Amino acid sequence: MIKMEKKTINCKSCDHSWTIDKSDTDPYFCHMCGFDNEKNEYNIRKLSNWWGNQKLSLKKISEMIFRINKHKN
Repeated sequence: MIKMEKKTINCKSCDHSWTIDKSDTDPYFCHMCGFDNEKNEYNIRKLSNWWGNQKLSLKKISEMIFRINKHKN
């Protein structure tokens, strides 16, 4: 059996990191700040759509918005 090595992504914009999931259709997109680490640009619309599809608490959303504002300045 061949064991696949897991690849970890460290967001270039914020301190968030994650392991790529083979079923993820957009593995380089940071769901914490909205930065696309492959295209090197923010995609706030994609982030907003992702948030809308999640069952996140207001506290979690507030933390994410704080991170976006902190790293954009």
